[in-house]
Amino acid sequence: MVGLGIPLERAEEAGAAMFAEHERDHMWTRTDPETPAALERLLDDGYRLGVVSNADGRMPGLIEQVGLAPYFEFVVDSHLVGVAKPDARIFHEALDRLAERGDAPRARECLYVGDLYAVDVVGARGAGLRPLLLEPFGQYSDRGLDVDRIPDVARLPDWLATRRTTP
Repeated sequence: MVGLGIPLERAEEAGAAMFAEHERDHMWTRTDPETPAALERLLDDGYRLGVVSNADGRMPGLIEQVGLAPYFEFVVDSHLVGVAKPDARIFHEALDRLAERGDAPRARECLYVGDLYAVDVVGARGAGLRPLLLEPFGQYSDRGLDVDRIPDVARLPDWLATRRTTP
């Protein structure tokens, strides 16, 4: 836009407005076509699933909208609970919700899969959970991080199968 003669300040405002509209209409609205089958396999294998997201209050509805709600026992949306990752309290909220629906797992028995090292891995570890980094674009591959990684959710059942015999 600046190349078109629009002042930098106006271009930045326009860019921010376009991003906000895109985020409102499209963020978290697409899933990998292989995800439902992977989630189904995890449930068949006896795993309990939930969502913890730094979101804007719409996450429960968005999970429903994309057809993934039947796979999850709960959705913890940071906006709705008033605390965000990496704060351990949001992960403890997830553990509390698991406990409300069955046996209360210990944090160290839970795996947290997330795509941002600074909030997901650091936060999960701070809450006592085991982290797994979702890395679809290899963005962390050259950083020598101390966490296991998978490229997509579809690989999660096989990754778990090689590391654990029972859920």
